[in-house]
Amino acid sequence: MRAFRFISAVLCAAAVVCAPAGAGVSGGAGAITAGGKVGPLQIDKSNRAAVVAFAGKPDAEVQSITYGLSKYDALGYGCSSTSANDNFTLANDGPYCQTAFFIDTAHKSLEDFITTSSSYHMTNGIHIGTTVSAAQRALHTRADRSCLVVLKVDGQKALLRINFTGGKADTFVLHSTQRTAGLFNCTA
Repeated sequence: MRAFRFISAVLCAAAVVCAPAGAGVSGGAGAITAGGKVGPLQIDKSNRAAVVAFAGKPDAEVQSITYGLSKYDALGYGCSSTSANDNFTLANDGPYCQTAFFIDTAHKSLEDFITTSSSYHMTNGIHIGTTVSAAQRALHTRADRSCLVVLKVDGQKALLRINFTGGKADTFVLHSTQRTAGLFNCTA
């Protein structure tokens, strides 16, 4: 095992550039927290360059504005030109992506994050596919059913939302408490 680690380290050093933590997974991978973390990124602090360093080159990028709110730059991953149950639009007419990072263009910082990718999870083990009842037990809270079935976890720096369809988690949304792109009204 030590020999394997040594060889891996040498090969990595010989290549000069080693892949980042989320490499190989389009759109990144890792833990999401109500403290505003998406892997190594932080809501209201990480900029576009940090997102691209973590998640890779986006499949799609849209600069837009929603109903008089701040302009945003949306970086989309796992994108297509058609809508499906496991994607969402970056702007009014697409593209439709599984993971998106929304950068507030005025503040140049990450303001919203949304994903349906199984590459992301919460630190307590909640992941895409977790049942509503298991998530409620893990978070010691009840799902809000006023618009969609959503579990809401409020942190000081961010608002974490877990959407459920058919009794299972299908979307994670993380909002800044300072500003938002305004695209996710039912999960706010």
